[in-house]
Amino acid sequence: MKSKLFVLTKNGELHPVEDLQVKFENETGGLIKSPRSSYSDTTSNEHFDVKGIAEFLGMKPSGIYGLVHKRKIPHIKKGKRLYFFKDKILDWLRNGNVDTDQDIQNQADEYLRNHKV
Repeated sequence: MKSKLFVLTKNGELHPVEDLQVKFENETGGLIKSPRSSYSDTTSNEHFDVKGIAEFLGMKPSGIYGLVHKRKIPHIKKGKRLYFFKDKILDWLRNGNVDTDQDIQNQADEYLRNHKV
């Protein structure tokens, strides 16, 4: 079962991170990278620092640190610095689907068929 990541906005609403990313990309015409975090030759090498990934996801840096602490967001730590690669973050966002009740029921039925008691 996969869990879905939500962002709490300033006005108290919860929004799935995927929806915010799509809205952000539609409004800006692309992704923003932090000025301090650019290889810029290829998109696979494009990376963010904490401030850049917070802006990209529409979160506060403290929220990013919380996700890092819980190991919920893909990151690399070199010394005291954190790096977030764009392609890994996009994969993480795409794979954040939540199973429906029917999906869970189907998985339970499949398990019971394969593991007779």
